[in-house]
Amino acid sequence: ASVLKIKNALQSALSSFLHKIFIDQKLNNFVGYVLLLFSAVVLGYLYAVNPTAGIGITGLICCTAVVLACILDTLTGLYINVIYSFFAFAFSRYFFHDEFPTGVASDILIVATLFSFFVKRIGLKITLNKFIHTSVVIAILVLFFYLMIELFNPYGHSLDGWYQTFRKSLDAVFLLFIAYKALDSYENIRKFLTLLFIVCSISGLYGLIQVGHGLFDYER
Repeated sequence: ASVLKIKNALQSALSSFLHKIFIDQKLNNFVGYVLLLFSAVVLGYLYAVNPTAGIGITGLICCTAVVLACILDTLTGLYINVIYSFFAFAFSRYFFHDEFPTGVASDILIVATLFSFFVKRIGLKITLNKFIHTSVVIAILVLFFYLMIELFNPYGHSLDGWYQTFRKSLDAVFLLFIAYKALDSYENIRKFLTLLFIVCSISGLYGLIQVGHGLFDYER
């Protein structure tokens, strides 16, 4: 019994420690500084010895950091999803010749942002009840029901086409719920609209450049 108590006490202490450094302090502490220094040393060595491995690990670290940012803060996750939705295809064409799985990455970001509710232990029962009774969500649920029926349509010749439509509709509902929960104050709405204005302006400016210059080589 004493061994079990010691084991439970250690598990509780470790869980509390990890929650403090990762969730509460968000690695803005000694552990975070050590990890940053270690990463810099390892990546510097890899870039010198094997540049390909260095680039791959750098990308993995950046992707992990983005996913963690989504998990640790819902509003930040919403911002990241909005920015990604505007520039994902340009990113794919420029760096990966349009072969980057933009849809899969979008799904991961959305799920990670949803997971932030559970990390912060936010009670979602009341919010979810209010959410599903809004007129917009009711209309979307009706559309979902229609899409489910379409699965059994004998004249539907593409299961993959149905799946992609259903999947993107589900993503839209998840994003709508994230926004419904995250944009719960005037200040959060103001910041979100500011971000939306910035990314829309950048996209519009890039469109004007394309009108004057034409498509760039990586876009052809």
